[in-house]
Amino acid sequence: MRNRKFWFTLCIAALVLAACSPQVGAAGRRSRLEQDSAAVCPDKTEGTELLRAEEHAYCLLYPTGYTVERPNPEEIVLVVGSLLNVSEPRLYIQVSEAGGRTLQQAADAVVADHVGFEIERSSATIGGQDAVVLDGVPGQDISQLVLIVYAGRLYQLTFVPASQDAGEAYARMQEFYATATGSIVFLQRM
Repeated sequence: MRNRKFWFTLCIAALVLAACSPQVGAAGRRSRLEQDSAAVCPDKTEGTELLRAEEHAYCLLYPTGYTVERPNPEEIVLVVGSLLNVSEPRLYIQVSEAGGRTLQQAADAVVADHVGFEIERSSATIGGQDAVVLDGVPGQDISQLVLIVYAGRLYQLTFVPASQDAGEAYARMQEFYATATGSIVFLQRM
């Protein structure tokens, strides 16, 4: 008899708790990541917009006037106008599984892929995470590459053009770099 009372009381308590919890319809339901990102992502300011990439667990600010392109599921590109515009600064953000690599191993791999080029390496803290910044990475344009390993993922932020030969575009890229890296927030991964 005692066991029945216990289970009866437990069922009643569960029903009361369920009745007291807020009910949200399917249209109003938000994932925990969406709730977290709403709480921690920076507010856009005059001259900036907010990029919220919940599928990759980050958000950041970028200058107004840029278009967000998603050429594939692992990459977001911020450009003025279109992907074909190479005269303005741009940011490529690639996110992949780190595959057990450390931050230093990921940076070593990039440097090893560009043997013969003088790539400057420095350390930074970006978004509260350790980062490696590689300057002078060759490609279509000379780039500045930021590598971060967070929650088992490798984040590669590639800023171009990163050569003083690009003149005014280089100065605008430095401002873009400061805005994006100064505002990036890594969200809790589910």
